[in-house]
Order: sequence, then structure tokens, then C-alpha cells
Amino acid sequence: MSADLDLLADRHFRPDPQGVLAPKGEGKCGRVLVTVTQALAGTPAGQHLAWMLVNQLARQFGVVAEIALNIANAPPLENTAAFGTKDTLRDTLEECVRLVAGKHIGVLAKFEDTYRFDLHIVVGVSNGRELADRTLCIYADGWRWYVGNGKNMPTLIPLSSLSFGPYMAASFAAGEVYKNLRKILPNKGSYVTECFGSAWTMSLGEGWDSLVDGPGLNEIPVLPHFYFAGAGAVAQAAALTIGSSRINGAASAVDHDKLDVTNDNRYVLSTLDDEEKSKAELLSSYLTDKAFPCHHAPVKWSAYVSTNGKTAMNQEIAALEQQHRFPIVLSCVDKNLPRHEIQTLLPRIIIGGSTDGLVAKVSTFYLGHEAACLKCFNPVEDRNISIQQNREKLVNMSHEQRNEWCRERGISVDALEHFLSKAECGKLSEADLERFAEGSPDMSVGFVSVTAGVLLSAQLIRVIVLGIDKTTVSGHTIAVTFAKVGIRYLKSGPETSCNCRTQLRSTWHRLWEK
Repeated sequence: MSADLDLLADRHFRPDPQGVLAPKGEGKCGRVLVTVTQALAGTPAGQHLAWMLVNQLARQFGVVAEIALNIANAPPLENTAAFGTKDTLRDTLEECVRLVAGKHIGVLAKFEDTYRFDLHIVVGVSNGRELADRTLCIYADGWRWYVGNGKNMPTLIPLSSLSFGPYMAASFAAGEVYKNLRKILPNKGSYVTECFGSAWTMSLGEGWDSLVDGPGLNEIPVLPHFYFAGAGAVAQAAALTIGSSRINGAASAVDHDKLDVTNDNRYVLSTLDDEEKSKAELLSSYLTDKAFPCHHAPVKWSAYVSTNGKTAMNQEIAALEQQHRFPIVLSCVDKNLPRHEIQTLLPRIIIGGSTDGLVAKVSTFYLGHEAACLKCFNPVEDRNISIQQNREKLVNMSHEQRNEWCRERGISVDALEHFLSKAECGKLSEADLERFAEGSPDMSVGFVSVTAGVLLSAQLIRVIVLGIDKTTVSGHTIAVTFAKVGIRYLKSGPETSCNCRTQLRSTWHRLWEK
């Protein structure tokens, strides 16, 4: 059991790229109290908030030890829980923790007033009782959200059934839990006092009334068919946002990989019972169940494209694929080679969601603009060189270090032995060779992936409703930072060394401007 916990928690304690987090030993594994007030317990927004918050906290292995639930009495509402639905909201949230964390994180249903918590997250207005070292109030409605001390939070009953704002509020609250327990270095970040935001404008505001709300459910058009290129953490969060909001449309999910235990800290559609299931099938099953038809292809993106429409969702999509026309692709892959393959295919629009430590990003790639393409900042390293470099490192490692290196990558002992023996290297599978070429797995945590997924689905709808020009006028990349909470737009031009300047753009124009 402890070995399983080490695997689940591993990504939480890796060095973060921004150098914000304190060393592992300086933090603590803490207790969190989640309260859902009577005013919000019976609303879609309140239940979206509560379920996504608890879902994310239950994945903070090694950081959160126990979650206490103080939940007002209410029946679960349709579409607010992707799994674990029971007769009451409280039982649904408890089941969510059980399915996600098993015995690794405790659930406390009853407690005395003398019981102390490290953090208290209140969905709604706090009653003022000091039960924890720090209390945060969260609220959302539609595309807007609030996280803070409650001083200036809205008191209106939320009306929208959309999950964009609630999921953003849940992610920022989960981020504050992680930062408080994991600890941040002095002068490297800050804790939230009050944060008002809109997922429609993708910006922060000074108060609730300053935020711009987006279209209601009835104002969002049916989404044209699009592709999930990759069905991992970011894609799951995007699919969950679309499905829980009951938006209409159609999609295809393409991913050859299967779930494993190391994914559970950030894959919000999966539970411990889903290990070894197809990522593409899990995502597509969820959306299809929400009346959003989603075709799944459990293969690599390059293999799917090479079928020339033979495995497409329907004849209409197949006809487009046979013409090499892929109108909208959501890039949710985390390796540069498939990113290059996606861009070289020349989709009309690519929207990419990604994470980098405590930063979530969504980028819109459109070759009709003089901006960076998906290839520009994602250079592909020579695999043979990477394999040779890693072999040299492994030869000089101790037995224990080798086992740890392989455990991080899901590589078997037999594969390691074959790898270190050049004569036996031919016995390795293509998947093993790719793993031996990889660097060390990055630090990652669920609330960053969820934020990237929410932004990805929001940007898809913004592009469809507002158009590509209006949604990129301030920049083609939107970055959300958690060390010091912020949202900013970034502008970047094409790299001089990328063939998007000399070849791809002209071909793209011929393909899409017929």
C-alpha cells in the first residue's frame, strides 16, 4: 500500500520548473475541511464546485491526508458528478474520494468542534466559525468565479448550469490547498486574498460586477466536429467541462495509451479502478453518455491519420479526412514529435492545452495569422541521441537508482536488461524505446491540468462564437499562474528556423482558402 502511495504522490514532489515550491520535507500532509452551505448545495453551480473540488483534493496524494465533509442536505443533481453518484450530495462526495483515493486519503463525515484543520474551504458564505488555520470561500456562476476570504464575495444564488466558472474556482481553491501544505519559498509566490475571474474573457477583475459573463447554455451553438489529439489529463478536463455543461456537438478522441496508476493524481475522469483502460475510450464513453457523440480511436495520431478516413466517425468526416482536411484539432499531447505531426497535417485551427509546473496554458495556432505555430517552440530531439545519453547515465547508476529510474517511467526489469545490452536492444518494443528516450517525468498536479482543460474548452467555444480574430487579438497564448495567481496573454511570432514561414503557411492557404 505504501508503495502504491509513493507512485501516486511521486509527481507532486518533483522539482517545479519555476523554482517556487519548498523542498519536500518542509511541507506537511494535512487535513482539509470542505463545507457546502445550504444556499449553494441545491444549485448546479454549487454541486459542480463541490464535486470538482473534492475530486481534485482526493488526488493530492502525500499532500492531503484527510478530507472532512460538512455538507448541507441536498440530492445530487444530474450532470454534476461524472462518477460516484449516491442518494445525497454528501454521500456522492464521499464516494468520489473513495473511488479516486481508496485508502490513501481518509474521509471524515463527523467531527467535533474542537477538531482542527489546516484549511477550510467553504462553498458559499462562511459562518465565521474558526475551524482551521485558514479559511477560503469559493463561489461561481456561469463563466465567472470567486476565491478568497469572503469579504466581497457575491451572495446571490447562482443560476447557471455551466461548469466553466465552478471548475476554475475549484482549481484555484485546490491550488491554495497544495501551496499551503506543500509550502512555497519566500518571495517566490503568494497566497490568494481575493480573486475574481471570468473564463469568458480569460481575465481577472477587481470585483464581481466587473466580470464579463459569457453566453448561457441556450446561446452556445452546436460545436462542429473536432478532434482530441491525446486523451490525457488536459483532454479529460476539457471533455468533463463540455459534458457536465451539457453542450451539444461531436468529437473524435485519438490516443494509443492506457491509464496507469501514475495518472491518477491529475486525470479527473478516472478512478483507481480504471487502470489499464484505454484513455481514448474512457473519454469518449463519458461524452457519448452525455449525448455528445464521441468516436474513439486507440491508436497514435499518426496511425489514425494514415487510415485516410477509413476509421472516421462517419462518412462526412471520412470525406474530409480523405482530402486531408481536419478543421479543428485540440492538441492535448505532451511530447513534441506528435505536436509536429499535428501541425504538419495543417488543420485549419489548432488549440493546444498544456501545463508547465504551476502554469496552465492554452494556445491558438492559426496559420492565417503571423504568429507562432505548434512546431515553433517544440523542437524534436533525436531519439537515438537521447537513448544513448540515457544508457550512459544508467550504466553509472547503482542498482537502486536504476530501479527508481525505471519505476518513474513504467519500465520493466527485463526491458532494462535488454536496454543495457546493445546486443539485446532489438528485443525492445517501440513503446519501451520511447520510454528509454524520455527525460525525467515532470512535476505535475491535478489543478493545473484541470485549469488547462477548462481553458481549452472555453477557447474552443470562444473561437466558434467570437471568431479567430477577436479571440487572439491580445495574444495567441493565455497563461494562468498559480504561484502568484494571475492570467496574462502572450504574443509570439514564428521562429526563423521553423518551416511554417517558408512552406506550411502557403500550403495551408491553398488547403483552406479554396
